[in-house]
Amino acid sequence: MSTFDSNKIKSDIADLKNKKSTLLLSLQNDIDEIISKKKASFVNIGERAYTLSRKEKSDNLASLEAVFETIDKHNDDLAAKEQKKLDIAARYDEEIDMLEKLIPLMLAQPEPEPPAPTQAFCSSCGKSYVLGEDLFCMGCGAKL
Repeated sequence: MSTFDSNKIKSDIADLKNKKSTLLLSLQNDIDEIISKKKASFVNIGERAYTLSRKEKSDNLASLEAVFETIDKHNDDLAAKEQKKLDIAARYDEEIDMLEKLIPLMLAQPEPEPPAPTQAFCSSCGKSYVLGEDLFCMGCGAKL
């Protein structure tokens, strides 16, 4: 394997790591946003519960149901994003691992030997020469 090939693989690994990091950061931002919305919903519950208790309408908890449903949705969204984050990390880690394992294997392979030069003979004097390298015969000077 040539150094170029191993450098290309190393470059691909670095690119994959950068893409993984970017995707995970984006997902973490989504997760943080969901958590923020969830916290706001809890504040909303607290405010509504306080208002209800001050008005002494303990039977009016139905007004909180919409907020409860919102929190349940946030919990579902949060679980989905967390799972997506884990899945992406696992896929990228697997691909990076595979490429990192290829580098030593490729470096351990010997470079292929160049093909042996083809030998030919001068039609004038019969002296041998390397086909494609010599233009004139070294024995008689004839054009090859």
